[in-house]
Amino acid sequence: MSHKKDKIRNISKSNREALKKDFIKQASNDISQKIITSKYFKDANNIGCYLSTEYEVSTDIIISSIHKTNKNLYVPKIKQEYAMDFVKMTLNSNMVKNKFGIHEPLSEDIIDANKLDIVVVPIVAFDEKKNRIGMGGGFYDRKFKYKKNTKNKYPLLIGVAFECQKVEKIKPECWDVKLSAIVTELNEFN
Repeated sequence: MSHKKDKIRNISKSNREALKKDFIKQASNDISQKIITSKYFKDANNIGCYLSTEYEVSTDIIISSIHKTNKNLYVPKIKQEYAMDFVKMTLNSNMVKNKFGIHEPLSEDIIDANKLDIVVVPIVAFDEKKNRIGMGGGFYDRKFKYKKNTKNKYPLLIGVAFECQKVEKIKPECWDVKLSAIVTELNEFN
């Protein structure tokens, strides 16, 4: 991994952490509304979505809308060797914290990644060409690497971030998987 990516990651995380809680709440609401009113969301049945942590775009409204519309929600579940699955989460799912302190269901109801219609993806930094920097574990790139060598567009990978996380340019590595779209409080599906 390049030092330049680490530098971008650190600056973007600092920018995000400098945001006021009221701004994060309002911007997360604006971003969520753009997603849940989109054709992509309305047409989807199986939706992957991360469970947000502090300073990330909150996914609470998106998750609530998935449940209210009787769609299937699948969330990341970390495995060994920097791999993850998407497992079904219901309103009654028993949850535990993983090694990163992120909640995940005890469920083992795994879906094949290519059976997901859309996946809401967390972002630490992004550029206008839909390149993304995450937390550095490569979980999403490993899970969706098949999209690099196929015409299969599913799932659509919809990154969510605050506009302050946008950078001029990210030089992608050969293993990086480009997002299908990025939604911020200012821009919709660019």
